[in-house]
Amino acid sequence: LREPSMLHSSALAAKLLSMSDGLIGELAKILTTAAVHSVKSGKECIDIKTLESIGWVSPPERKRQML
Repeated sequence: LREPSMLHSSALAAKLLSMSDGLIGELAKILTTAAVHSVKSGKECIDIKTLESIGWVSPPERKRQML
């Protein structure tokens, strides 16, 4: 990405933690999906708005949907 994403900011880190449920594999998928979305949209950085727009379903929610 051409612009810094500030993934270390407390708000963005907290959002990523809740989306990934603390799982490193989930975090990697989220960041990859968000990066692709950012490039396609022309934004070139990951922020809260980007994370909210990728339609990510957290692991606990996916589990509930399966049941």
